[in-house]
Amino acid sequence: MKWVIKIVKFIPNAITLTSLFLGIVSIVYIIESAQLLVIEDIVRLRIEVKPTATLWSQLIAGAYFIIIGALLDFADGLTARLLKAQSEIGKHLDSLADVVTFGVAPSFILYRLLALSYKHGAEVSASSEWVYFIAFAYALGIAYRLARFNANDQNQIKDYFYGLPAPASALTVTSLPFALLLTPGIINYFTPTAMFVVIAVITYLTISKIRMLSLKGTFSPKNRTGIFRITLIAGIIIGGIILSILGLPLMLLFPITMIWYILLSFAYHITMP
Repeated sequence: MKWVIKIVKFIPNAITLTSLFLGIVSIVYIIESAQLLVIEDIVRLRIEVKPTATLWSQLIAGAYFIIIGALLDFADGLTARLLKAQSEIGKHLDSLADVVTFGVAPSFILYRLLALSYKHGAEVSASSEWVYFIAFAYALGIAYRLARFNANDQNQIKDYFYGLPAPASALTVTSLPFALLLTPGIINYFTPTAMFVVIAVITYLTISKIRMLSLKGTFSPKNRTGIFRITLIAGIIIGGIILSILGLPLMLLFPITMIWYILLSFAYHITMP
C-alpha cells in the first residue's frame, strides 16, 4: 500500500503543477491576442473585418486561466495540510509555479494592455514598442517578493502579509481587462500614462512592506483583524447588491473586490500597532 500513500501525498504537488500548467496556457492565449493585434492593423487597410472582439476575448480567456490557477494555489496548500503532505519540495514547487502563473502570465496581460493603450490613442511608433517591456517589471517584483517570503519564512505570520501576495497581485492585474470592458466610460481613460501608473502601483504594492490583510485566520469580531476580515466580506456583498440594483454586470465585482481589498489593507496597515 506504500504506492497508494505516495500517490495521496503527491496530490498537493499535482494541484500545484496544474496551476503552473494553467499559467503557461494563459501565456499562450495572450500571445495569440498579440498576433490578432498585428492582423487588425493590416485588415483595417484592406477589408472591413476587425478582430477587436476576438482579441479581447483572448485576453479574457488568459485572465480566466490565471484566476483558476489562483483557486488551485489556495487548494494545494489546504490539501497539503489536510493530507499532512507538506514538504520542502512542495514549498519550492509552489514558489516556482507562482512565478509563472502569478508573475510572468499577468505580465503578458500588462504588456498587451500597454500596447493596446498606445493603439487606442493612436500614439504607437516603431521605437515605442520597446516601452512595452516595462510591463515585465511586475514579473521581477513577483519573483523578488516570493524569494523574500521564503527567506523570511512569513508562513509563520497568520494575520497579514508584507506586500500584496502574489495571487492577489495577479488577480488585480487580471481584473483590468474586465474593468476596461465592463465599466461605462472607463475606456476613455485607457492611455499609456494610466497604464504606466497601474504597473508602477501594483509592482510597488507587491514588493512593499505594507501589511496586507490575510484571510487565513478567524473572522471573530472580538479582535481587530477579524473585524477587518468581516468588513471585507460585507463590502463585497454590498458591492454585489449595488451592481444588481444598477443593472451592471456582476463581473464588475471582480475589479471592485480587488480595489476594496487593497484600500482596506491600507487602513489595516495604518491602524494596526
